[in-house]
Amino acid sequence: IAKIIPNSTINGNLMTIKASSLSVALAATPSAAVAVKKQSMIPAAGFVFSAGSQSDVTVRAVKLSGLGDTTGAFVAANFAQVVTACDLYNGDTKVGTSQAIDSTNGEVQISNMNLPVAKGTSVTLVAKCTADSTITQVGGDRFSVGIAAAVNVVAEDVDGNIVTPVTFPINGTPTVAQTVKDGGLITIAADNLRQSTILVADGTTWQNIASYKATAQYEAAKIERVRVTLPAGIESASFAGIAVAFNGSVVGQ
Repeated sequence: IAKIIPNSTINGNLMTIKASSLSVALAATPSAAVAVKKQSMIPAAGFVFSAGSQSDVTVRAVKLSGLGDTTGAFVAANFAQVVTACDLYNGDTKVGTSQAIDSTNGEVQISNMNLPVAKGTSVTLVAKCTADSTITQVGGDRFSVGIAAAVNVVAEDVDGNIVTPVTFPINGTPTVAQTVKDGGLITIAADNLRQSTILVADGTTWQNIASYKATAQYEAAKIERVRVTLPAGIESASFAGIAVAFNGSVVGQ
């Protein structure tokens, strides 16, 4: 009989078996901001999906939980009164199929996502919503979007094992909320006013009398009409005409 050398136990390296993992956290962006009624694609909240180092993970479905404030307090039933729809986006790409907002509990079911998250990496999804056409509060209505519990995220690893995510609820307090106002705001302010001087009257040359800057907030705006008022003591007969110029070109007179 052949002799076996060494004549002792040979141990292999120690192996550790871990389950696949997935964590979900609130992203730093978007933060709280102001939108206007009927505005679409309002960034409401971001969610970071991070797969552990054990396995790639595929996210199949997510149920969002929304809160709406139309009376001074966040209530799930008021979410559908502030926004009409919400979707999840990976960058500029819509992910999954979104159902209508549940008007009772403020939930939005998003299915058919099939979002891959490679092991040891993260993917950030942003919930974007469309605002309703009616605003109740003077200062604007508010809404938030979060994920209430682990059961609201359906995910699996490469072997088809169900992966239960951790760290919930997300934005349930809420931490990040968006405000929806009735409309935008235009602020007019003096801008590099011309110093007092003597102008030569020739009846044909436009003279810069005053400069103003218009600043739009919350949404793009278009100025259609401007009323010019002369100060006390200045007679209209002193002018052959009054015009408004933008970027050196007369846009109205």
